[in-house]
Amino acid sequence: MESKCIDGNHDSVKNGLYIAERSNNRMMYYSIGNTAGTIAIGGNGAGLKDTQLYSPIGICFEEISNSILIVNADANNIVRWKVGASN
Repeated sequence: MESKCIDGNHDSVKNGLYIAERSNNRMMYYSIGNTAGTIAIGGNGAGLKDTQLYSPIGICFEEISNSILIVNADANNIVRWKVGASN
């Protein structure tokens, strides 16, 4: 089976939207129709630990692994986060 990255930040399973907040070092999740979001990834200050992001600037949803790939700009890496995993 081939890995396919879907361009964008829409989660069609949960019908929501993931937004990268670069200055807050976190990814937010918004359910369609709701104005308040929840912290999905990061939110623990800027850094390189497993629970931190450092200026996330873009994301891609990888359908085959049910993961989000995050461009973590100031850490110079890409982070893979399994949807549903704890923060």
